[in-house]
Amino acid sequence: MLDSYSRFLDKLEKVIGWMSVIFMFVGFAVIFAQTIARYFFHTGAAWMEETGRYAIIYLSFLCAPIAIRKGKHMAIDI
Repeated sequence: MLDSYSRFLDKLEKVIGWMSVIFMFVGFAVIFAQTIARYFFHTGAAWMEETGRYAIIYLSFLCAPIAIRKGKHMAIDI
């Protein structure tokens, strides 16, 4: 039972890893396009800013459980 649960979590981690790569690419591409549009064409779309912001937010929320599972999450020792 525990072995099948562990295999399920491994597969889920792989899917979340690919989703985080997609969100990172989308966030980078949209923010880069927004920067180019704002400085060179003196225009910008509101959807670009929102899409970039939410892509980065989803990226952080998706990657946090993976970091906790691998023991790589940020911690403070006192």
